[in-house]
Amino acid sequence: PELTALMKHVDYSHPRTPRGYLRLYLTGFAMGAADIVPGVSGGTMAFILGIYETLINAIKSFDLTAVRLLLARRFGALFDHVSFRFLLAVGLGILTAVFTLSNLLHSALETHPLFVFAFFGGLVVASIVGIGVKIRWNAATAIALIVGTVVAFWLVGLNPLETADHSPLVLFFSGMIAIMAMILPGISGSFILLILGQYQFVLGAVKSLDLVSIGALGIGCVIGILGFSRILS
Repeated sequence: PELTALMKHVDYSHPRTPRGYLRLYLTGFAMGAADIVPGVSGGTMAFILGIYETLINAIKSFDLTAVRLLLARRFGALFDHVSFRFLLAVGLGILTAVFTLSNLLHSALETHPLFVFAFFGGLVVASIVGIGVKIRWNAATAIALIVGTVVAFWLVGLNPLETADHSPLVLFFSGMIAIMAMILPGISGSFILLILGQYQFVLGAVKSLDLVSIGALGIGCVIGILGFSRILS
């Protein structure tokens, strides 16, 4: 409880020391590592590591005020408004994890799929425990748990698409859907990509630096997260 109370009072949005930047970078790396595995959400890692609310508010800050500051060339005020240093440190950590671990994961899924998914299962159990201890349990939260469990059970029972279209337009909408899951604690965006039949294709695109496919997915992710962050907030 003392650690949770302390984390709530730490301002992560404006890091000022090398240690603060390093912490945010490593948090982003943990989020990126979680995001590329089906079953674990980067939002879960952000929640456990104490930056979730700051992250949502920072993403939400890309609004009309940010546009006005940009057009007025008030870049200092703009960077402060959108928590640029926070997003840069976390974003670099996420990108580092995605581009360094995608090759390893792509190969592991082809050679040792059973062990990889067993490892994912362990991460899911650890995520449940990590979040469960932070919740004040009552009748309402118990009902929410039951509803969420039913939805999750239905979701994991869906069969992945065998002959999915990998055109830029489909990747764009896949990115929009997946990023909503990635930012939610408890729902894996990578698993959504797996259901949509895009997961291994995207891993391969990252591995081969297919910029067209990566760009289409990325644009969808940006648009999806800018809209959904307002709902979440």
